[in-house]
Parts: sequence; structure tokens; C-alpha cells
Amino acid sequence: MRLGRSTLLYLMFFGIVCAVPFVSSPVVTDVLIFCVLYAFVSTAWTIAVYAGPYSIGHAAYFGLGAYSTALLYTRLGISPWIGILVGIAISSSFALVISYPVFRYGIKGYYYTLTTLAVAEIMRTIFLAWDITGRAVGVWYHVVPDSLWDFQFHTSHVPYVFIGVAFLILGVFTSNAIKKARLGLAFSATRDDEDTAQSVGINTLRHKITAVAISAALTSIGGAFFAQYTLFIEPDTSMAMFVSVDILLPAVVGGVGTVSGPLIGSFLLTPLIWILRIAFGSEVLHVVIRGVVIIIVVLFAPEGIVGTLAKHSGVGGKILSIIPSRLSSRAHH
Repeated sequence: MRLGRSTLLYLMFFGIVCAVPFVSSPVVTDVLIFCVLYAFVSTAWTIAVYAGPYSIGHAAYFGLGAYSTALLYTRLGISPWIGILVGIAISSSFALVISYPVFRYGIKGYYYTLTTLAVAEIMRTIFLAWDITGRAVGVWYHVVPDSLWDFQFHTSHVPYVFIGVAFLILGVFTSNAIKKARLGLAFSATRDDEDTAQSVGINTLRHKITAVAISAALTSIGGAFFAQYTLFIEPDTSMAMFVSVDILLPAVVGGVGTVSGPLIGSFLLTPLIWILRIAFGSEVLHVVIRGVVIIIVVLFAPEGIVGTLAKHSGVGGKILSIIPSRLSSRAHH
């Protein structure tokens, strides 16, 4: 079977990412892990946007995945890999429960965006006050020797890179498969003109809920990965608003509605933020950076890097011809 140019390009990219830890320092490896993590969860977030408005509440799904894995492991000794599956079930079910009444009663646009933020903040507040989740103290892991079954690696963090890349491949494959399938067309029709989509027989309610559930499931995997890497979680680091911003920002910068956008955005933004934090040592600076980046993108490149290249550059068009992505509806106007 002959591989397409886009597939080869992605394989080369993933191969380079896996090779970098062997020729770099541990610090670079750690930054690379976060590049991969945020590329993955931003890809997951993009799937929800395929069928509806922006969400700024994905920290809820991220946190549910993290806490499901952490609590099952630290309290019951259940392997994190099983915890990931439980987290997927809990997060997707939670997405279904929340999304149905929201979409059923026609909450759209900015009202939907604010609703997602409110849900995430309610979840964070509950977890801060709940004994089971350790309140503000959070959940601390017991450190064990390097083990794939226990999902802990201390001698070297390179295995985290490999596992993260495997998750990222899953996310990219899922995103690309959806876009190329009839499901993706239904998602796009629902997003672009819900009334018209309904007139041709598309069940827009079902498709919006499906998109959010898939997105939530994948985002929870990212939360579990984060918990296993840090070996400590608490609501203000796994469910706060800035987590939602970190999830959506790579896609917004790279290009919302594209498969490659979250990857491009994450591998540009994450190193920049880490370099500045290391250079200035400020815990406030990273918040300022996020705000500045959002302002710049909104003002000068609302279609993101991928959309801007396609719109204004012949070179960009050639590049995009080998990257499987479809621009958001704004990028076509």
C-alpha cells in the first residue's frame, strides 16, 4: 500500500519527535513532553469545535481524567492504564449529561462558551471542597521503580515521550478520520448552518453531543497522562481556567478546524512559554504570555497560522496541499 505525502510527513514528524530526546538534555525532553501533551489535548478540543462553538471548559474533562486515574491508583492500587479507560467513560458520560440539556434548549454561541466555563469552574470548586479528591491538598502519588504497568518513569523521561506520541497519533488519526468521513461532513454542516442541516435530515443535536463526547474522552486521556507525569494533582493545576486556555490556545494559534493546526501551535507556543519562564522565573509571566498571544492572533491572524498561510501565501498553499486539514468556515471568506 502506497502512503500518501501527508502520511509520510506526519510519520517523519513523529519520528523526529521520538528521536530528539536521544540527542538533547533532560530539560529539552521535559519541554517536548508538554509540547506533545498540549498538541494532543488541543487536537481533542478541535473535534468538539467541528460541530459547534468554542468551549473554554475542557479543563473539566482534563481534570476528570487526571483524578480518575490518580484516585484509582493511589487508593485502590489499580493500574493507571485501567484508570485511563475509567476516566474515558466518566468524562464522556459527563459530557453527555451536560451537553444534552445545553444543546436541547438551544444554548449557542457565546452563551454556550460561557456555560462551558461555568461548568468547569463548578467542577473545580466541588473538587476543592470534596474529601474524596483531597480538597486543595490534592492527590499525591507513591513513587515506585520505573514500571510501564504503573506508568512511572524516573531514570529517564523518554518513555513519556513515546507514550505521549502514541496518544498524539491516536488524536491525529481520530481527528483526520472524522473529517474525511460522513460524520465529519455532518459535523461541519451542523456548525455552519444548523437550520439547513436539519432541513436535509441531519440530527444536529445528536451530532453536537457526539462531537463533545469524543472530544471529552480524548481530553481525559491527556489529563491522565499529566497526572502520571507530575505524580501530583490538585484542582488549581488540573481544572483551572488557564488549563482550558492551554488546551485551546495551540489550535487557535495553529488554526481552528484543521488537523495540523494544534501540532503547529503547540510546538511553537510551548517552548516559547517555557523559555520565558526559565529566563525570568515568573509564575505570573506565563499568564501574561497567554493573554498577549490571544490578542495578537485575534487581531492579526484570526484564521491561525495554517489559515493565514493558505489565504495570503502561495507557498502556504503548497505546504497545505500535503497537510490534511480543512479550514474553519471563517478561513474561506
